[in-house]
Amino acid sequence: MDYANAIAALIVLSLLLLFFYGPWQSAVTDFARQVVFEERDAVFDMAADAKLAFDSDEYRTIRDAFNSLIRFAHELKWTRLLIHWDDSKTVPSA
Repeated sequence: MDYANAIAALIVLSLLLLFFYGPWQSAVTDFARQVVFEERDAVFDMAADAKLAFDSDEYRTIRDAFNSLIRFAHELKWTRLLIHWDDSKTVPSA
């Protein structure tokens, strides 16, 4: 009976790992990219409404940052997120 429980646990664990490295990862990547695309479009709309100049350094910096985030979303994995999540909370001492 114990062997059956161990085998069932291994099967469930394998299915969870397949889920997190398969469909879940794709869904999170797509969601993150969509959010960044929407924010980038909002900055474009600001420039189109003359609230920000298209040829300004600020606009170019913001667009470059959004484009980098879009490219980075493909490289983001949940393990990297957990590792960097802890690093982002640490505040350097003054």
